[in-house]
Amino acid sequence: MLSELSKNSDHELRLSQVERFALRQNGQIQYAGQSPAVIEALVAPFVRQPASVDLQDRFLAVVVKAFGDPRLQPGNWYNLPHKDMILGWLTRQSLRQFLDVVDAITVDRDAKRMWRYRRAFWEGVYEFCRRNNVGVQAWVAFGPEGARKARQVFKEATFAKLEQERKQVLPDHAVLLFRIGDCMIADWNHNGKCNIWSDANERSAPKLFKKSMRYGSDEVRIDGTGNIETRELFSISHNVADTYHWQSKVAERLFRLTGLRIPQVAYKLR
Repeated sequence: MLSELSKNSDHELRLSQVERFALRQNGQIQYAGQSPAVIEALVAPFVRQPASVDLQDRFLAVVVKAFGDPRLQPGNWYNLPHKDMILGWLTRQSLRQFLDVVDAITVDRDAKRMWRYRRAFWEGVYEFCRRNNVGVQAWVAFGPEGARKARQVFKEATFAKLEQERKQVLPDHAVLLFRIGDCMIADWNHNGKCNIWSDANERSAPKLFKKSMRYGSDEVRIDGTGNIETRELFSISHNVADTYHWQSKVAERLFRLTGLRIPQVAYKLR
């Protein structure tokens, strides 16, 4: 049955049949030996017909409950098919969590207007990297208010918690952790900065997908006042977004680090 389902393009039927015959009531797989076949049945048709964002979210909820998040539990995914597709969906979902949740909890009119530029930038960077086959990974850490909204909107989708150290954490603070090539980015919402470590493996750079799912506020920022630009570190405030000042600075830094030149048209507000 599972092999036949893997060829069926009726997504609703496929999902309901897998849930009925291959998964327990708690969403766990009934027989471990069937794991590859279950993944094939759920995901294989999307190789031929890419899934919409809504479908990605629905199928991710089932897949992650059954097999775990491959970013946090990679051992569960040893020799399972379509891992790269699932990782791609999770990257997009984490980016959407950051952008959608912050948009939803931002009430200041001017801040909400500026957030449109932030959304355009990161969506543009993500899509440009994806089209040019540049590897990206995303993860998000929320303060208490963002965490509540993320649970409301994205249900059981995974994210990390942001905890206060020396830098104050407000209830609506959030940080996007975004890896492009070998560099690591930590972008704070509100008045926080965009921080870039040239080497993601450098000791002070934040690490993606921590098992604890918790990040201290000092762990995800570059310490210092004002904008910072050295060979190893880069930090800039999100000033004058409507003239694309900070966006062009970040894009130039990414070009130096990755060799990928992201044109302004890729992240310009439409």
